[in-house]
Amino acid sequence: MRKLFFIFLMFCLVTGTVYGAERGVRKSKKNTNIVDICDPQKDPSCAQKTVSKSAEKGCGVGGRPLRVAGMIGNAPFGWVEADKGTGQNMQSFGLGRFVLEKIVGEMGIRYISTGYTSHEDAVRALKKGEVDMLLAVYNRGDLGKEAEIVPPAYFTNYYTVFFKKGNELPIESYQDLVGLRGVVRKEEMIYPMIYQRLPKEIDLKEVLSAPKVFEMLMNDEVDYILASPYALEGELRRYKMQDDIVSDGVVLDSATLFFAFSKNSTCYSLKDEFSKVMREHDFSTKTLTADIQRIIDDWGERFRSDEVLIKTKNNTHLDETDEKNEQDD
Repeated sequence: MRKLFFIFLMFCLVTGTVYGAERGVRKSKKNTNIVDICDPQKDPSCAQKTVSKSAEKGCGVGGRPLRVAGMIGNAPFGWVEADKGTGQNMQSFGLGRFVLEKIVGEMGIRYISTGYTSHEDAVRALKKGEVDMLLAVYNRGDLGKEAEIVPPAYFTNYYTVFFKKGNELPIESYQDLVGLRGVVRKEEMIYPMIYQRLPKEIDLKEVLSAPKVFEMLMNDEVDYILASPYALEGELRRYKMQDDIVSDGVVLDSATLFFAFSKNSTCYSLKDEFSKVMREHDFSTKTLTADIQRIIDDWGERFRSDEVLIKTKNNTHLDETDEKNEQDD
């Protein structure tokens, strides 16, 4: 009997019919668009509307689905998609959702994914209990007393320095960046974690969106980009800049990713069970390396036919070579 139940459970996990959700790793859908992250401090019109709280019976077996949301504009760790045209039915995808998919079956719970256009809106919704859990947060103070991370962390993200190819410099610490102009993507949420450890003389600015920071680097407005190699690899592939912007891979810093529960949610009672199941799975950078690389590969493939962001001798040469090979065939 146990064997039959196990076979049934595995079938449901693969098909998704029981849990009603797609995995964080997935192919592109023609009826959805990537939702761009926005900055509510600069553009108040992009603020997410309040999600109404329905009558709740609690989460878990027999209860309502867990409501989750993830990072925005920060693949492979998190991105949001919405219906084309209407911009409705936003869903979060990414590594955190992939991890969630691995454990919800064992816990006997269902979930629904939603999304926001800014990190600030997602955190605000978590604090109010409008969503029950965030799929990817760093252990930092913006959660306040209304939310709590779920130990253990499931992934360690690290940061390194990227240069325009040909302008590389030997960097071993933050001190080596003094005298240079740097930029970091706001959507990666790196700066709030590291600014207190930076030398006072350092020139490092937060800028929203990968295209903007790539253009600033290629136009010599800045000397380097501080970024997660996981996050930047996907964006470099998306904009065909992987042969123009490079890193020596020296790690300057790191931070760990967690789930986070709202204390104002009836699902908060699941926190300890989540923690127990995650410890049993032993999620870590080592165990998830192949999975996150697959997400990055899928992300790059999704935008393979898109135009290059900035034409250079590196990426245009590749295009010409491909065309020649096609003609020879």
